[in-house]
Amino acid sequence: MDELGGLCNLKLTYRETPTREIEILRAVTSDTRVLLPETLEGSPVTALGDHAFAPNALPVGGIETELTGGKTDAPFDNTKIREIFLPSRLERIGSYAFYNCSGLQKVHLSDSIEQWGGNIFMNCRQLHFFTINMKRMQGTTLYNIAIELRQEFVAELQYSDGTVSRLLFPEYDEYHEENSPAHQFDYVIEGCGYTYRHCFKNHEFSPASYDGMWTDFLKSARDTETALKLAWYRYSTPVELSAGAKKNYFDYLCGHSRDLLSWLLENEDNSGLSFFLKNTAPERSVLEEMSERARRNHQTEAQAILLEHMQRQFPARSRTFDL
Repeated sequence: MDELGGLCNLKLTYRETPTREIEILRAVTSDTRVLLPETLEGSPVTALGDHAFAPNALPVGGIETELTGGKTDAPFDNTKIREIFLPSRLERIGSYAFYNCSGLQKVHLSDSIEQWGGNIFMNCRQLHFFTINMKRMQGTTLYNIAIELRQEFVAELQYSDGTVSRLLFPEYDEYHEENSPAHQFDYVIEGCGYTYRHCFKNHEFSPASYDGMWTDFLKSARDTETALKLAWYRYSTPVELSAGAKKNYFDYLCGHSRDLLSWLLENEDNSGLSFFLKNTAPERSVLEEMSERARRNHQTEAQAILLEHMQRQFPARSRTFDL
């Protein structure tokens, strides 16, 4: 087995395709944060094979190599992977590629992927965040993720001009329930996230369709936090956001300003905190409560932002004296 320098510790089995591109057939790691190489032997990595990262997958024939990112005593165990960066020229992901990667939480990839196998993220129940490099302004990567995952997840779309759009897809569940008297099984869908899996046209994301679901979503939303995050991501990263939809999200956020400010503090999102306060006027009691919370949590910058806004919104009256 050859040993090459790398950014993390990986044992790879791969093959070279007839077009002199690389398909990774198997990969195991001892790291929690994995960066797959862009090239091997000077050829671009363009494919992941079936069960490529699946723990305990059967061995396959191919060229073996090991990438070393520093000595470690940690065992090679793909269930410990938390975050993975896929090659920017990846075009194909095989079926069950990350099957049973139970610790996986974040995936960074590109919209260059055109061929998707089945059940790629099966049993990746902690997977809740994706960044997608949108090289072509549109692509089908988000569609293929959305139709596979039932759990809530956030997709951050990164465009070539530096624009970023964050989208939340709520969770849903589907199952068959026995209807005993009728001796049949009823197909049941629970959760408002199911409709958000259909905001695509020709497998490309449709912002108008996504925003058009907001009113019905509020009628069935189970918790305020999900609605807050959905509205906040769309309002604060308004790619192709119509004036009407922007107002709908803004009105909801203003009506739940205390909850939103609390969530922003909890996530230490000082830039978001500043952005929201520049466009709104929360009640003084809310600002005082959030400022005190920031003080107790030693969030100095957040406290300064809140106090500065409170001074602008509620300036202290100058005192005058009669002599």
